[in-house]
Amino acid sequence: MAREGEKISYAEISARLTKWKNQAPNRWVKAYSSVPLQQIARQLHTEYHAFLNGRSREPAPKEHGEQEQLVYSRAGYYLKGREVKLAKHKEPLDIMWGLERPGRDDITSITVIREHDRWKLWIVAEEFVEVPRQKPPECGECGRVLED
Repeated sequence: MAREGEKISYAEISARLTKWKNQAPNRWVKAYSSVPLQQIARQLHTEYHAFLNGRSREPAPKEHGEQEQLVYSRAGYYLKGREVKLAKHKEPLDIMWGLERPGRDDITSITVIREHDRWKLWIVAEEFVEVPRQKPPECGECGRVLED
């Protein structure tokens, strides 16, 4: 990760990932969405910088197939009604929704998690709540209303 004591930027890691995907033995990777690969590269970049700055221990490499979850940012999924379609998947996922599905603009990411023989989606959404403006306090000494 470090070259002669220099830290490698996420942009350089991403560029290396693109070059790696274009090498003949690795072209099979192009059949899959690059969004989770970029998220893994970003996570690895963060872990190595934490290690190099003394905030954590060295990240251990994972074996092929050991990754138990993939994160899809907004560019990696499509929502229509109650259907979720992940990038480069032909069909939408068959989902049993327990709650009302949030709107696309509220969802920040979808994580696909493998647990034993089952796959689950973890959908992260933001809810924006408007807080009513409060009346400015009065001045204790003179009783005047303070300006904003």
